Amino acid sequence: NPTTNNIMLVDSIDNSNHSTFAVAHATVNKPQPLHLDKKSRAIAFDEDANEYFDNTMRCFEDCAETWFEKKDYNNFRVNRRETIQKALNEQKCKEQTSVSNASFSKVIRALYTATSSVAYVLNDVSQALSDKQKEQISQLYGNDESLLELIGLEYQVVVEIKKEAQTKREDLQDVVYDVQLEHKRGMWNDVEVQDELRDSCLNFTQSSGLFAQLLALAQQEQ
Repeated sequence: NPTTNNIMLVDSIDNSNHSTFAVAHATVNKPQPLHLDKKSRAIAFDEDANEYFDNTMRCFEDCAETWFEKKDYNNFRVNRRETIQKALNEQKCKEQTSVSNASFSKVIRALYTATSSVAYVLNDVSQALSDKQKEQISQLYGNDESLLELIGLEYQVVVEIKKEAQTKREDLQDVVYDVQLEHKRGMWNDVEVQDELRDSCLNFTQSSGLFAQLLALAQQEQ
């Protein structure tokens, strides 16, 4: 039982996007953020500041064999889209013809939902798995070669997870922006702002980390 360890409970995130944590029975509420308009920013590089160094060890023909070209990257993208679309079509067909509810996409959704519902700091996801979840993980990729091709593409196959990951990424950026503003206005000292950034960011990133652990466990079963 993970609650027997010295853990920090993570409550639901309020409108401030800040962290609300409870250690043992003590609750600490952080100051409310300043809601200021955020200006869009762009990054540009000074190409004139680039430095060039001649490669005396290899010739141009050698480099062509070990460096990807633009057409190679385009082929990678096309192959990725085709792999994802093929998997989606196959999964849709299996869900329509099979009485089983354990299709790849459904299991992925269920496992991601399980990691997102963890309301405390957890380093090892295996400590929180039920027997049913362990069975799902052991059979996730099975002996299906087409599913093995989806390793690393799970977020692309289940659109809901991809959208939620994007939302969390944007929320995380808002948190960092707000905390930096508050620090600049003297609401946090240097130590406090480091703690707040760490704790607030954990609200958004833990589920993704735990989900990655689950996928790694499933791949070990192959």
